[in-house]
Amino acid sequence: MDERRRKTDVNMLRALLENPGDSGTDLILKINSESMSIDSESVETLYLEVPALTPESLVKAAKFFQRVIAPLELARENAQLPATPQAYLTFLAEVLQTVTHSPDFRQVYPLLRNNLDKLDQNFAQLLRQWASSVMPGATSVETRRLGALIGNLSNAIGRFPLGNKANNLEIEIAGYETVAKVFTRSYFPQDWATLQNNLGNAYSERLKGDPAQNLEQAIACFKNALQVRTPQQYPEQWATLQNNLGNAYTDRLRGDPAENLEKAVACYQNALRVRTREIFGGEWASTQNNLGRAYSRRLRGDRAQNLELAIACYYNALQVYNRNLFPRHWATTQNNLANAYGARLRGNRSQNLEDAINCYQRALQIRTREAFPVQWATTQSNLGRVLMDRIQGDRRENVELAIVCYQNALQVHTRQKFPDRWATLQTYLGKAYNLRLKGEKADNLELVIACYQNALLFCNRQKFPERCDAMRLPWPCFERTSQRGKKPQSQKCDRLLSKCFESIHSPKVSRSLGDAAKRSGSSFL
Repeated sequence: MDERRRKTDVNMLRALLENPGDSGTDLILKINSESMSIDSESVETLYLEVPALTPESLVKAAKFFQRVIAPLELARENAQLPATPQAYLTFLAEVLQTVTHSPDFRQVYPLLRNNLDKLDQNFAQLLRQWASSVMPGATSVETRRLGALIGNLSNAIGRFPLGNKANNLEIEIAGYETVAKVFTRSYFPQDWATLQNNLGNAYSERLKGDPAQNLEQAIACFKNALQVRTPQQYPEQWATLQNNLGNAYTDRLRGDPAENLEKAVACYQNALRVRTREIFGGEWASTQNNLGRAYSRRLRGDRAQNLELAIACYYNALQVYNRNLFPRHWATTQNNLANAYGARLRGNRSQNLEDAINCYQRALQIRTREAFPVQWATTQSNLGRVLMDRIQGDRRENVELAIVCYQNALQVHTRQKFPDRWATLQTYLGKAYNLRLKGEKADNLELVIACYQNALLFCNRQKFPERCDAMRLPWPCFERTSQRGKKPQSQKCDRLLSKCFESIHSPKVSRSLGDAAKRSGSSFL
């Protein structure tokens, strides 16, 4: 574009900005009809220069684009404009303007709620491309201002409770990564550290991409932030980062599992050096709950002692997390405490299972299907597993209650949305039907076969060899006894079936099932 042409476009830009309402747009259209046609280059000039001024100017420019860009669709491919509908650009302008005028991120929620259809991958791509186009031509002050706006927008979308969670996280990550190019460690160490922490949290929760790589990204981000946030200078922020890093290590899929859990325990213990109950009650309770999870999963040390430590941590958390003030946290901690009681090796086994059942039932007072469907299904599944092991009460009734719990969980953990979890529940349900005392034996066996056939649909022989071998073990007996009217299976088949169920629900295979559930986006905690 020659200098004369550029000046003409800049004059149109000034007309747009200096005239209120739609008069600027009308004036530009009049000038254009008398002198020259608007093409992709002129739109590019406006697109690159307007946003570097003010959010109000961006709104005007976005409205202008909507009116004049329709004839330019063919030229768009040659322009440096993102290939997205102009409604997205208008939405971006309005959101940034709202963020500018309100420091409270919740003030942008009504606008986000009215534009849920635009909170998608296209918007994430637009945000990246728009910022990369605008920032190089802006002054340092304008770049910092724009970076702060995008950072605040990312923060708001990350906390936004509506829309598609996976898309919201992609937009949040796109914003933070864009801003990180502005607020570098060299010139803005504190802002950079904040961005690294936020990015780490977003990658920890990310639903798209490779789960293992997402956690590696999260760990790297938290470690980056810890280079700046030292315990001597920023103890509170350092403790937060230690807690977040501990979460990432607890869920880590790469590396040695035992070593990862040791690192997680160390991180949580570091955080608790600062997060005391007296000063940081809520944060202290959160870290206690997280430390309890790590101890529950810990592979090193004495297993019985680790579970005792986990139970103590959960009780610590419940000193702060009461049902009235922290209902969700209270329910989560009750669920986790129940898991620990179900696995407990010390104390009276019968009473431990009763304590687990009571904790699950308390958790379900908050974790209802209507309010928290995924968590409700998780606790239903956990309760079913404990009922299958229950010593007290009528054995026949306990098995029936367990079957109902598994069936409840399958209403939410469907094959389409949670394939790994669905397959795991099928194995649990198959075991319950095999041990069922009510109904016809042949009918129950048909249900056992159906459940294990379902589970085998998602059995990856390379990833879970023990699980697949265990489920295939009794097929000769299934084939021999599945037809109604035949005699019960032989003692040999009885032993084979028992071996199958013991293998499937052994600690080693159960861990592999838990890992599969974790990779699917949820765990049994």
